Amino acid sequence: MNPRGRRRGAFTLIELLVVISIIALVLGMGVASFSIMAKKAKLENAGRVVQSALSAARQFAITQRTPHMVVFSSKGIRVFRKPKGTQPGKYVHTVEFANGIDVYHLGDPAIWNSGSLVAAPAAYPAEADVEATLTTSGYIEFQASGSVKFVAPVAKAGPLTLTSGRSIMDPNVKEGPTSVVPMAGVTVAPCDILVIQRDDRARWCFVDVVKSTGKVRIKVLGVTR
Repeated sequence: MNPRGRRRGAFTLIELLVVISIIALVLGMGVASFSIMAKKAKLENAGRVVQSALSAARQFAITQRTPHMVVFSSKGIRVFRKPKGTQPGKYVHTVEFANGIDVYHLGDPAIWNSGSLVAAPAAYPAEADVEATLTTSGYIEFQASGSVKFVAPVAKAGPLTLTSGRSIMDPNVKEGPTSVVPMAGVTVAPCDILVIQRDDRARWCFVDVVKSTGKVRIKVLGVTR
């Protein structure tokens, strides 16, 4: 019988190793892609937590016709209703961040220009101390009209304008190689609030509060420093 006419019944060792290598490569690429997507989703979710807290503060201020202050901590955000008549001030809403998320309130120019960002404090002040504590550090306050008041030393910050002339909040600015935000040499705070994930500092979530309307916008973009 002609050996060339025989049907092969098994793979050689080299063929098996090649197939296994290809499978491992494909799986590795898939895991890496999933990890990147998961980190981005976590950062976006953290940004939406901030957005929902600020939007809640705005809604409370409008419906109750009373200014509401935004109080940051490393664990989350609380909304504080200022005293009204005989009613004392009190916390009325709380949202919490996932582990590994840092939030920076950049309205105070000194925080950004110091070159070393300092995350929000670990604990919230007691209800009786909120106004005194925040009066020293500055704060964001939503008014009954829905607009926002920035109390010194906090001031309206950003949003940063890219070299293309577009704001980082421009809907046409999408995450990608052409829209990486260059932070080196930037001397003004790029936004009102910055959300960063500790294990993925190549992306930041920028949070902008529109002063006249209280509208809150978020955008996740890659950064270079």
